[in-house]
Amino acid sequence: MSPRRLYLVLRASWWILLIAAILGGAISVIITSRSNEQIRRTFVASAPMEFIKLENESDDAFERRLNSAKADADNVLAAQGVENDSRLQVTADVAAAELIFRASARQAEEAEELATTFREEYLNAEQSMTVVETISDRIDVIVERLEVLNEERASLTPAPVVVEPDPEVEVQRSLFDAVRADLQNRAEDIAVQIEDAEIAETLGELLGTTAPAEGEEPEEPVDVAALQAELDTLLNALRDVEARIAELPAVDPAMEEIPLSTVDSLDELVLEQRIQDLEDEYIALSLSLQEESGQATVTGDVSVQDTTPEFQSRLTSGLTGVLVGIFLAAVAIAGFDLFRKKVWVVDDLEELSGLAEVPLRPRLVPDDRPWYTSVGPNRRRREVQTIRAALEAPMAKGPMTVGLTGLRAKSQNVQELAADLATSLAVAGRSVLLIDTDFDSDTELAEYGPANVTLTEMLASSTGSESGVHFGKTLAALPEVMEGLTALPSGIGVGDAADTVSSEPFRAALAAAKQQADVVLVAAPAIENPTTTVVAQRMDYMIVAAGQGRATVLDVEDAQLDLARRQVNVIGAVILSRYRLRMKAPKETVAAAEKKAGSDDVAEPSTTTKSGT
Repeated sequence: MSPRRLYLVLRASWWILLIAAILGGAISVIITSRSNEQIRRTFVASAPMEFIKLENESDDAFERRLNSAKADADNVLAAQGVENDSRLQVTADVAAAELIFRASARQAEEAEELATTFREEYLNAEQSMTVVETISDRIDVIVERLEVLNEERASLTPAPVVVEPDPEVEVQRSLFDAVRADLQNRAEDIAVQIEDAEIAETLGELLGTTAPAEGEEPEEPVDVAALQAELDTLLNALRDVEARIAELPAVDPAMEEIPLSTVDSLDELVLEQRIQDLEDEYIALSLSLQEESGQATVTGDVSVQDTTPEFQSRLTSGLTGVLVGIFLAAVAIAGFDLFRKKVWVVDDLEELSGLAEVPLRPRLVPDDRPWYTSVGPNRRRREVQTIRAALEAPMAKGPMTVGLTGLRAKSQNVQELAADLATSLAVAGRSVLLIDTDFDSDTELAEYGPANVTLTEMLASSTGSESGVHFGKTLAALPEVMEGLTALPSGIGVGDAADTVSSEPFRAALAAAKQQADVVLVAAPAIENPTTTVVAQRMDYMIVAAGQGRATVLDVEDAQLDLARRQVNVIGAVILSRYRLRMKAPKETVAAAEKKAGSDDVAEPSTTTKSGT
C-alpha cells in the first residue's frame, strides 16, 4: 500500500480513528486510576549488624559463621511463630560482613520499630554466651566431630591379608612344570627333524635322484609319517599337563589388600573433605581464642527507605492509550481496505486506464460564471486539463459525442466535472455543447445556463420528420455561456427518462448537436441507471467517474465488462475525490479579481493566485 493511498484511507475513516483514540485514552485512564488506587505507601527499614572478622580466621570460616548467625535469626522468627511473615526478613551479606534485619510497614516509624525489635530479639537470644565461650564450645564440638569422622574413615579401610602357600600344591606344581619342559623339548626336536626331511625331499625332486659316491654308504630314508605321529602324541600330552597345572589353585604367597567398593570410596572422599574443613576451622578458632577483645559484632544505625511504587500519570497513560488506539484502528482499517480493494488512487484502476484524480470543487465559487475560468485552486484545473488531453486524438477525427457517468459518485459531482471539462475545451478553442441528461437531478450550475430552452422542452417540441432541422435551429439559438460554450440543461423530465433518451427525437437531437459543435459533452446519471445504459450506446466515447473510496476494483471491472458487451468505447476512468478543495481567498477577493479582469470578457485561468488543497 502506497503512502498516499494509506493517507487517503485513514483520512476517510477519521471518525473511526477518533472513536478508537477516545476509547483507548479512556480505557488507559481508567486502568491507571484503578492501579493508582491500589497503591499503598510502603517503607522498608534495614537494621544492620556488622560481624568482625577475627585475626587468622579464614574466609570460609567467616562465611560459615555469618550463615550460622542467619540461621539463628531465622530460628528466632520461628520461635515467635512469624517465620512466614513477609514483613520481616533477614539476609547475610558476606561482602559487607553484615547481617541485615529488614522490616516493611505502611509507616516509616512502624518499619523502623519492627526492624529494631527484630535485631534486639536476636541479640537477646545470643547474649547468654560470650565470644570466648562460643569459640571454646565450638572447638569442643569440632574435636568430638573429628574423632567420630576418623573412626568412620578407619572402618572403611580394610587390613591387608597374608596368604601362605600350600606345600603339597607347590610340589605338584614343580613336577608338572618339569614334565611340561621335557615334553616341550622333545616336541621341538621332532619338529626340526620333520622340517629337515621335508626340505631334503623337496631338493631331491628339484635336482633329480643321484647315486651315492664311491666309498659313501647310502642314507636311510626318514619316516616322516612316524615322526608326525610321535609329534602329535607329545602335543596331546603337553596339553594334558597344562590343563592339570591350570587346575591347581593360583595363590601368590604375598600380602593382598582387598579394594574398596565404589560407594565406600565416595564415602571416604567425603569424610576426608569434612575432616580437612574441621581441622582448618579448629586451627583458626584455636588461634583466635586468646585474641577476644570485647564485642564480636557491631550494630549499625537503622535506615528507612520509601519503596512505594510511583503513581502513574493519567495524562501520560491517556496519551499512550490514544496512540495505541489510533495505531490499532489504523492497522485494522488498512487491513480491511486491502480486503475490500476500494479505489483510492489512479494506480488502483486495473481494467480501465486511469486518466486523472480530480478533487471536488471548492465551496467558495462564483455563481454567475464558469468556475474553470475564475480565480481559484489550480489542482482541479490541471486534472481537468489531463482529461482534455486524452480527448485530443479522438477529436482529430472530427465532431464527436462524449458521455460522462458516475460509478458510486454523486450526480452533482459528475455534472461539475462535465462542466469543467466543457469549459476547458472551450478555452482551448473548441466549440462545445454541454448537455445534461440527468432528468432526476436538475442542476443549477452556472455552466448550464443561461438557457431559454431545456432538453425536455426541445424534445417535446419535436416536429416529426423535420425534427432534425428544428433541433438545429433550436441549438443554434442557444445563448453562449462563454465563447465557444453553449449548454442545454435537462429540465424536469416527463415520463420515464430511459424512454426519453431511447426515442428518435433524442437521436435526432444528438445528430443536430454534432453539426453545431466540435464536441458534444453529455452528463449522464449513474452508470447503473437505465438512462445511462441507453445514452452510453448513443455516444462515440464514454468516461467513467468513480467515487474515491466508494467504488471498488470489482465495481470498475464489472462496469468495464458491461460497457464492452454493449460495444461502448471507453476512453478511461476518472477518480472523483471525496474531499473538496479549499480556497484561501475569500469571496470578496474573487469578486474583486473578476471585476478587475472585466465582467464582459472571458477570464483566462489564473496562475498567480495560490490555492490550498
